[in-house]
Amino acid sequence: MAYFITPNISTEINIGGLFKKNINYNYDLGFKYWITTKGKTSGFLPFVGLAYNRMGIINEKTYGLSNVLEQDHYKLFKIPVGISYLAKCGAETTIQFSYANNLKFSFHYTDITLRIGWRFKQR
Repeated sequence: MAYFITPNISTEINIGGLFKKNINYNYDLGFKYWITTKGKTSGFLPFVGLAYNRMGIINEKTYGLSNVLEQDHYKLFKIPVGISYLAKCGAETTIQFSYANNLKFSFHYTDITLRIGWRFKQR
């Protein structure tokens, strides 16, 4: 979910998870700077941002006859770069490449996100 503070700056919160053998969850909170011309309400809109990301991994391990849940948490900084296409009707498609890094120890990852959504109010 995103909210535009100004026509060029948005704040965003994302929540996600992957539920397979172990449970991975993450959320991030950050800002994006949209590189647009004044008054542009449709077309291609590039952006760059900075976000705080928290990731958790819960593993189930078996020790003898007992099942134990182990938890790991990672705090990372994330740099998203991407481009959105905004139609005049408000429909939006975004492709985003992100790099996340923990500054304290060597844990980092990259991801690619494809979003399809709607902008309810255009300025």
